[in-house]
Amino acid sequence: MMLLAISMHTATTLSLVFMWLPVCIGQCQGNKSAAEVKRNLEDSMKYCIAECLNLRNKITDKTCLFKTTTGKLKGCDVGVPDRKIKFKVICKFDDDYDISVLVREKGQPLCDILILPVAMFNKETNLMEMQPDRWDKWIPTFEIAKGLGIKLTVRIGAWNEWIMHPRDFTKVAKNEQVKTKFAQGVVNLVKIYDLDGITISWMWPRCPQGNCIEDVDRKTVASFVRALAVPLKEMGKVVIYHMTGVYIDTIMAAGDYFSDIVDIIDYFYFETNYQSGDWSAKTDFNFNLKQTKDVMKELTFKIKRSQEFKRKVLITVEPLAFNYELSDPNVTKLGAFFVKNTQMKKTLHMPEWCMRTKDPVYQLVKNAEKQNYAFKPHNLFIFDDQDSLTAKINFVMEFGAGVGMHSLVPDDMNGVCGCGRMPYLRHVVNILKMNCEPIPCF
Repeated sequence: MMLLAISMHTATTLSLVFMWLPVCIGQCQGNKSAAEVKRNLEDSMKYCIAECLNLRNKITDKTCLFKTTTGKLKGCDVGVPDRKIKFKVICKFDDDYDISVLVREKGQPLCDILILPVAMFNKETNLMEMQPDRWDKWIPTFEIAKGLGIKLTVRIGAWNEWIMHPRDFTKVAKNEQVKTKFAQGVVNLVKIYDLDGITISWMWPRCPQGNCIEDVDRKTVASFVRALAVPLKEMGKVVIYHMTGVYIDTIMAAGDYFSDIVDIIDYFYFETNYQSGDWSAKTDFNFNLKQTKDVMKELTFKIKRSQEFKRKVLITVEPLAFNYELSDPNVTKLGAFFVKNTQMKKTLHMPEWCMRTKDPVYQLVKNAEKQNYAFKPHNLFIFDDQDSLTAKINFVMEFGAGVGMHSLVPDDMNGVCGCGRMPYLRHVVNILKMNCEPIPCF
């Protein structure tokens, strides 16, 4: 924000007043000359062309990386997020690594909320208990995150015994006395460890793994979630509900409990990652945008309070790519059958798939509205470029609350792709929060 008055006493006198301008130091590297800027006075006044071109005593010969058609600066790394932006980025922080990769050059965090796997269900006490071995290694991360303004939530639940099995959720939820004790224990855990809230990950009936709960109904689910959430909301804490978003019958297995809890849930962390290879023998994709759009459309009709629900949805994305050995080398398209017991690596992190997309032996098929993939004989893998990732983000921005990063580890932590560190996550933040146009890179 600044008020800048410029006066130039030359044959072509130029007097401009620039008001409410964002900072753009470092953007003068590109393709817009001072003369061109003069011909676009409206754009010039709205954005920071004067500072960018250093227009004070004379028109310089510097050029500015600026797109007048959108009014956005090209390049996002030196910018500052728009504080008015409502969208959030929630990151599942399942692995131990340096939190510095989640911080921009100017100190802004890339994630607004972290989900931490630091507590575990004790079957004897029916309580969530902090695991010292996990917590001790998280203390430095905790302190840095707090200093950056990142909120920390403890994860309650998982697909298996690692945190809390779905069967244990059912046992607690169906016993009023145990439920009350469990909920109070979660409140105490949050207080003692100065956490900012919880993420409830109660995985659903009829899930493809076959190990999920089968005997819960709408009333049981809503009552249990409210028992956990209400006291935390009264304390001003964040409550996230982590849900699978792949199959409509799984989402709605217990009926429209969403309408019963939407008032006390801050965000619905909508997991759209399709784990092909574990659930079927056909190639599919991490995030089929068309399928996700269809699911959200159907939920609009099945959830009574769907508009409130959708405003709180965060759709997950992930830089992990599935990699397949094809059963028939002549069938090289999505939906083709693959070898389940292959010796080929089944998943690729971003440094691996971004390098493969540059290898001429692979043929690239790009479809931002569905899913990109690449193939050669016997091999197919899926991937995101900036266009396909932008399409996913733009979709949730039409109605929802932001994006969830289902896993941070597959991102390019060391800049191997040539796009800097964590380019996938940075692109998510740039599209959601920055008034800029990311420079194409991956």
